[in-house]
Amino acid sequence: MNEVNEIHISMGVNALGCLSSWGERVPVEEFPLGKRVNITDWLPDEYKEYVKPIYIVRTKTDLKIVSNYRMVSWDDEERCWKDAASLPLEPHCDIKSPQIGLSYAWCVITISTE
Repeated sequence: MNEVNEIHISMGVNALGCLSSWGERVPVEEFPLGKRVNITDWLPDEYKEYVKPIYIVRTKTDLKIVSNYRMVSWDDEERCWKDAASLPLEPHCDIKSPQIGLSYAWCVITISTE
């Protein structure tokens, strides 16, 4: 199994049909084992007040997601999105938030392992 070196935190934004995106690569070392880290601290300042905290707790095998949002991940076997409370600490896995915001302006946050 390949080792995960980075966590990629990204956000896709749709504001009145104008699309934009943002992303930040964070070394795994920024997530100490067993400690709760708020990933919304890495978001651009203009979005922080609109997004509830999303915490990651790294274990030896996965990233536990602690959030008020219903996070989902893609199930390749069943080919659908499923509720998810953790992300395997393996390369190329991701978990997404629901659309956060209003009908005319919203964002989706994705947490990926790289």
